Formats: sequence, structure tokens, C-alpha cells
Amino acid sequence: RKPMLFHTGILWGTSDTSQYCRPAFFEIMLHYPGIRFAMAHISWPWTDECLAVNGKFRENQEGEWTSYIDITSGAPRIWKVDALRKALCYLGDEHIIYGSDCRLPEGADYAALRLREDTEMLREAGASPETIARVMTENALRWLGLL
Repeated sequence: RKPMLFHTGILWGTSDTSQYCRPAFFEIMLHYPGIRFAMAHISWPWTDECLAVNGKFRENQEGEWTSYIDITSGAPRIWKVDALRKALCYLGDEHIIYGSDCRLPEGADYAALRLREDTEMLREAGASPETIARVMTENALRWLGLL
């Protein structure tokens, strides 16, 4: 009953581990109904693939849609704003969750910067204040099973 977070998208290390991080590889989760999981970093550079896979989950899980898109930094701003705009249009705002990719308290300044930048990008993508509130708090609480 615990949520799962999968790293999707390119990894910045020196090895070829990104070959295992494509969003399409997580279609297998359709065989495990009820498991809440998120794909981290909006799967950049495979953002469209991430949206397509989440759309597949939305259509195939008949009211039990369990996949989420985590928007933790990773994608350059130009791609991220575009992906957020597409995600909001195609999927709506209930399965997008915020992540900062930092530890507190030592990363508090970095977390504040990420929060500010992601809020700006959501606004730029056309998100309403209500959508921003859902992405920044409510959706994560639902994903965590706290709502």
C-alpha cells in the first residue's frame, strides 16, 4: 500500500543507466492494479512518452488511475514548460506532483529556489492558482495515501 517513485528520464552519471529509465518500460505496472507510483523528472527527455504512458493508465484503469507524474527538476525550462502545458491539457492536474530533489534542512535554499521556479513554470504553462495548489500539495498527499 506504499507509493513507489521510479526514476525516469536521463541520468547524469557516466554509465549508460538511462537505458532502463524510459517511461514505456513502466507499462508493465498495468498488471499491478492498485499500486500508486510516480515517474520522476517528468521523464525528460522522454516527456511525450511519459504523457502517453500516463494517458494509457488513465484509460485502462477505469476510475483506479494510479500513475502520477513527478515534476522534480531535471528538464531544461523550455522542455519542462512545454511538457507541463501538454500534461495539463491532456491529463488534467490531478496526477501531477511536485518534487524538489533536495534534503532539508541543509538544502533549504535550493528547495526554496526549486519551489519558486516550478511555481513560475506552472503559471507559464497556464496553471490556475487551484491547479498549482493541487500540484504542490494535494496530489502528493493523495499519492502518499494521506488523503
